[in-house]
Amino acid sequence: MLRCFLLLFLSIQAFSHQSKENYLHLDYNSSSLYLNFTAQIETKNFQELFQLDDNHNEIISYKELTHHKDLLKNYIQKSLRVYLDTKLQTLSSGEISFQRLQDQTYMYITGGFPLDSLNKLCIQHHLFLEIDTQQKLFIRLKKPPLEMILSDSKREYCLQDSALTSWQRFILFLQEGIEHILSGYDHLLFLLMLILPLIVLKHPSKYHEFISFLKVITAFTLAHSITLFFSATRIYQPSVILIESSIALSIMIVSLLNLLKYFKQVDYKISFAFGLLHGFGFANVLHMGKVTDKIDFALALFGFNLGVEIGQLIMILIMFLILWLVMRTSSYPRVFQLLSLLSFCLAGYWFLQRVFLI
Repeated sequence: MLRCFLLLFLSIQAFSHQSKENYLHLDYNSSSLYLNFTAQIETKNFQELFQLDDNHNEIISYKELTHHKDLLKNYIQKSLRVYLDTKLQTLSSGEISFQRLQDQTYMYITGGFPLDSLNKLCIQHHLFLEIDTQQKLFIRLKKPPLEMILSDSKREYCLQDSALTSWQRFILFLQEGIEHILSGYDHLLFLLMLILPLIVLKHPSKYHEFISFLKVITAFTLAHSITLFFSATRIYQPSVILIESSIALSIMIVSLLNLLKYFKQVDYKISFAFGLLHGFGFANVLHMGKVTDKIDFALALFGFNLGVEIGQLIMILIMFLILWLVMRTSSYPRVFQLLSLLSFCLAGYWFLQRVFLI
């Protein structure tokens, strides 16, 4: 049973908030009738599809990426399709470069083509969906301003479709927030470690125990909402590696406190401090979306944050139901210890992976 748990946990992707988002920036010049584009593709995904590590040192260098440039270009051409009036454009014929951004390496393709009407433009997204259905393509048109997110459930968008209204943008980011937390395995594991001690309390339904738990969850929610705002508005954006490794460390600490039966030390103050870290982990979608209008940005921020809270509430209720069923059995002390141990090991694996990029 322990081996099954380990295999299950280790199969979860470590960067649950990274390497899932790719970008296509468009700028249409209505005077010259020309459309400029910049495709921004996260290169870490390529390694799962192709063997790029020529020297087998587990680090993909610029030299190795350049060496396999034609292979990557062919994949981009097949998986990111741009049509002008049903005619497929050769996107990969643009200028290729590789750059570091927020501790990640991106492949940039820049170019352009004549276009007499934006209504003739259609975009299809299949990037990396064969290895991860959570992959997204963020499309941003500079003029007229427009944002769109393509995913496994919505793989095509044509500019003849009406531009997003404020309400549509709110719903779009609300859905993105819900999906983001449901696929954020590290955040969910942290929540589980906060909830787990309830099954070892003699009377978990006691009023003061329930109020104490509400304080912990409320502090966590308030904290990650604050740092989500700071990062999304670019007031402060810390290193991605620093934040992701710190999130893994926070899970290790709470898991260890559970193992040592010091879980009552995890009060609302500690939860608030860790929540600040997790908020930065949520922020990547919003600030990369580049919503420029202040009102639209506020709606997008609120919608995304509300989506995160809805998703979080759903998972907390599911966890409570499962733990309540476990509490009715005599094996709950072993379940508590096993889950805490596995959580500590998995978070430790994430920490090493994120610090040393293994």
